[in-house]
Amino acid sequence: MKGFRVKIILSGSHPEISREVILPEKINFRELDWVICELFSLKDRGSSEFCLNYDRGFIWRITF
Repeated sequence: MKGFRVKIILSGSHPEISREVILPEKINFRELDWVICELFSLKDRGSSEFCLNYDRGFIWRITF
């Protein structure tokens, strides 16, 4: 299966909280949201927003 190795960072956390994960090539944002919530044990959260940073090569969750 093709995929992408990404680093996901919770914005605003001190110290920085991050996880590295391999995502499938055809993941959608709803599935990505589920993966992020599982990785960080997030249950009660607000709206999700994502920012793709092509220069540094990771996906960053900017609000939760």
